[in-house]
Amino acid sequence: MRKITIRFVYFLVILTLFFVLAMLYLWHEGEYQRSFANIDNSEFYRSPEGKIYVQISGSGKYELKGAHKASFRVLKLKHAYDYSNVAADKNHVYCTREILPGLDPKSTKVLGNGYISDGKISYYCATRSEKEPGFSEFSAIMKNLAHIFIKSYDDSPYFYRTKRVESTNLEPIFDAGFARDGATLYYKGEKLDADSSELRYITTESGAASGYYTDGKSLFMGFYRLDASYSDETRRICYDAKHDIEYLFEPKSGAVFANEFKFSAQNMPYSAIYSVDNVHSFWPLFASKDGIYFWDGSKNEQAKISDYQLKGELKRLYADVFVDESSAYFLQQGEEWQRSKHGRHLVAQTVSLYKFAPSSSWRKIGLVKDGEYGAVYANGDKVYFFSSIKPFYGIRHSVYEVADLSVIEILTRASKELSAKDISQMIKRGELVEASGEEVARSRIEYDSPKIILYITFGIAFVVIVLITLAKPKRDKSDLR
Repeated sequence: MRKITIRFVYFLVILTLFFVLAMLYLWHEGEYQRSFANIDNSEFYRSPEGKIYVQISGSGKYELKGAHKASFRVLKLKHAYDYSNVAADKNHVYCTREILPGLDPKSTKVLGNGYISDGKISYYCATRSEKEPGFSEFSAIMKNLAHIFIKSYDDSPYFYRTKRVESTNLEPIFDAGFARDGATLYYKGEKLDADSSELRYITTESGAASGYYTDGKSLFMGFYRLDASYSDETRRICYDAKHDIEYLFEPKSGAVFANEFKFSAQNMPYSAIYSVDNVHSFWPLFASKDGIYFWDGSKNEQAKISDYQLKGELKRLYADVFVDESSAYFLQQGEEWQRSKHGRHLVAQTVSLYKFAPSSSWRKIGLVKDGEYGAVYANGDKVYFFSSIKPFYGIRHSVYEVADLSVIEILTRASKELSAKDISQMIKRGELVEASGEEVARSRIEYDSPKIILYITFGIAFVVIVLITLAKPKRDKSDLR
């Protein structure tokens, strides 16, 4: 037993030593890279030894092996705001660290929107990195760690899209990735069957541009033409940042898209049930003639969550409260956390739809801080506070019932002094209580515990340090300059 204890102590000491060495190495490496000189406001850097490096978004700096140091120069537009990731030396033209074959380094010029040409051939070189196929956070961490500790390892989980374009008369138009040659339209180097003169983005409800666009007839996301026609009411309604999913809703046909994926056509038309700016829902729900659906971002597929059927047209009453012909509903998001000896971690997120009141007899009493915080509505003998406040300060729910009617005047008075903290105190004192209702639909996405990944990550990092230390050749006097 004593031998086991001693061995365990030795193991902890060695583990601690490895950790300290790793931190020292990372600090030293950070100091060294901070000494790099940026080349002409670009993604390229020159080390104190004169080597050329390029910044790969999401990964770090990688040596541009084989680059001719003396003739290396950045290619960019005179009035470009973005850092250029295109360069040339006497031998090659580079898109970040990829050589673009066939381009003449002497005559190659940047056209704009990611396109470059030497007058004979052209290329598209993406200005932003993309995740490699099959990307995973764990794999990305491992590759980045390996690159930090093993300089000869230069694999990155991110890449910059390149494409040779069969045109020498490209005109950049609209936005990044777009160009045309007469009537031929290109997107990121690929031909796109669309009217280049009518391109515009599909906007959000606030008017901001989205990842969806149209030529006035068809709908697109990236390279994909969507199976739906454009109408003036088409909107990008939500963005699920955790799963990187945009949602498009075309109310005329009731079509729904999660990124480029269309919800089942046989269940159309859908009604969109969503929280503007995701205040109280991580993702939207969609009501159909046979039930309620959502897009499961963890599986990247449509899922049915309820057989409940709405009655007639669904309309937004205010914020996250909706009404059909018979009932009123509210959206509510939730999180499930688990505490263990390894710490507290997120187990799942949920978005639910609750039925809580009849749809008739709603009366608007007033706005709360001119609508910034929400509004107060009455239905029969009950009064409700509809919150527009993102969950914080103990204000976690979309709808609260007013238990103490004296706070109505405070909530609706024309004053700029009311704060979210004041509303939080009303909740703590029981003056506002969470509205109750019947849960008619519940969507849920589970998340893996991060502890296994963390253990493996640090374990491999320590092993890498040991291997580097053991494999590093000793320098003799002849190596010193």
